[in-house]
Amino acid sequence: MPRDPVTYPTAWPAWSLARQTGVVELAVGEAVNDTSARPHRVTALLAAMLSHVDGQPSTQGLIRSLSMGTREWLLQQLAALCRPAEDWYDLKCLGCDVGIDMVLDLSALPRTDPGGSFPVAEIRVSGRHLRFELPNGFHEEALADRGLTGLAALEHLLSACLLDGDLSDLDAADLDAIDAALDAAAPDCSDCVTLTCPDCGATQTARIDPMRYAFPGETAVLREVHLLGRSYRWHEADILSMPSRRRQTYVRMITTQERIR
Repeated sequence: MPRDPVTYPTAWPAWSLARQTGVVELAVGEAVNDTSARPHRVTALLAAMLSHVDGQPSTQGLIRSLSMGTREWLLQQLAALCRPAEDWYDLKCLGCDVGIDMVLDLSALPRTDPGGSFPVAEIRVSGRHLRFELPNGFHEEALADRGLTGLAALEHLLSACLLDGDLSDLDAADLDAIDAALDAAAPDCSDCVTLTCPDCGATQTARIDPMRYAFPGETAVLREVHLLGRSYRWHEADILSMPSRRRQTYVRMITTQERIR
């Protein structure tokens, strides 16, 4: 039976940051270091750092409804706020294992706009007219939870994204054609860079994942909570609810006083 799409209809939505407090910093750090699958961690991080998306509260449900490309784009935009505009990144050559240093601006990575019918793609294959919604965070998380790969993952994804039509009896070539058509219709932001090793001359593509290096972990904020709690006997919840700048000002005052003693 036909259904309406769940995928959010804007590929590059307006967004605003949440008020920066220890609560937000701790949630971000926990998302970075959590052992759950990456799609779940991306959802938690985006929901914590953003206050609104297109004027709507940034709930985890809204974050999950964003297309896969939209989620990666937002992740890159937020990561760029945590790093210098043009930052150095250390990569390793796949050919000779030598370290390669490169400068990269995460906020300026290229992106590709979606097809005109976004978030829906209409595809004809083997004489059938099929309608799909573009994959979103719900789909990403479901695939990760099931641990599916290869053809099984593709079959599950296409079935989950199907809005109208029948996938029965389609062969692997048909499914691959649908997958390619969905990729072409979806918004995309590059997470790869091409580089040449200065030592061996090998050209290679490296994936840049902001979840691995761009965001701070929870250790720094917990250290500051410990220092303020020890010095002022404040409760953790009260310290974490402070604006981050105020908390850091108190920390600087304490450390300055300790150096003077």
